[in-house]
Amino acid sequence: MEARQLRKEADKQGGDSSANSLKYFEQALKIYQEFAKNNPEDPLRDEALYKTGEMLEHLARYWDAYEAYKKLVEQTTAGRWWDPAIERIFSIGNVFLAGQPQMLWKIPMPADMNKVVKIYETILRVAPFGPYAPLATFSCGLAREKQKKWPEAVRFYEEVLDKYPKNDLVDDAQYQIGFVWMKAAREPQYDQTAAQKGIEAFQDYLVRFKRSDKTDQASENIEVLKQRLSGGSLSVARFYDKSGNYQAALVYYNEVLSQTPDSPQGQEAKQRKRVLEDLLSETK
Repeated sequence: MEARQLRKEADKQGGDSSANSLKYFEQALKIYQEFAKNNPEDPLRDEALYKTGEMLEHLARYWDAYEAYKKLVEQTTAGRWWDPAIERIFSIGNVFLAGQPQMLWKIPMPADMNKVVKIYETILRVAPFGPYAPLATFSCGLAREKQKKWPEAVRFYEEVLDKYPKNDLVDDAQYQIGFVWMKAAREPQYDQTAAQKGIEAFQDYLVRFKRSDKTDQASENIEVLKQRLSGGSLSVARFYDKSGNYQAALVYYNEVLSQTPDSPQGQEAKQRKRVLEDLLSETK
């Protein structure tokens, strides 16, 4: 292929500057794109599509790279470049999940978690039984968590349990279900219902994964959620305060102050907050 010769020439030049490298990637990208477009039946088309994605990644055009890999895996079912393309799609999803900004008219915009889910769901659609499917499902849950779409996040974690029961991610998925409901319980629209679901999820976790390194944390989370059921934010704050976890206690005392600052509960929270802040400042 012409692009292969271009690579040889670029390697001879040594790639001694980023400007030269970018120029090479742009030139190679154009060649691969044109070849894939003009030679739909050529055996080398799959490679051209893969290399298109690769060049776009070098240029930090990650969404466009995803589209190139997506075209490859959707239009073929096997071949040398199919599995590597799935791997690159998963990696691009991870880039955006981690917060890589997307470009809109050359202006960086926050990563769109809906697009992140779309990337991972491409893997679930074309390779539902492949090695990246459980990881992609779990990552969809993480993306929905970032959006605070708690029920949707739980749905993806439950899919990990239902569809991939022997995968190493099942214990993480079960724990995460409880953790999602624990976070949801801090919001008024979920509150008591979410707290109860979180308790049940963590209890299931303790039954199924007795030797996990997160059993102690799961047990503590159950106690926190029980406090939430019995008395809301102030009760949780008192729990952390009594156990010596002052940073966590401050989070919930602040929550009380934001909800009912002038109430007796708010006054208690204000007083304890002041005390704990003094204690923490002394330990620095």
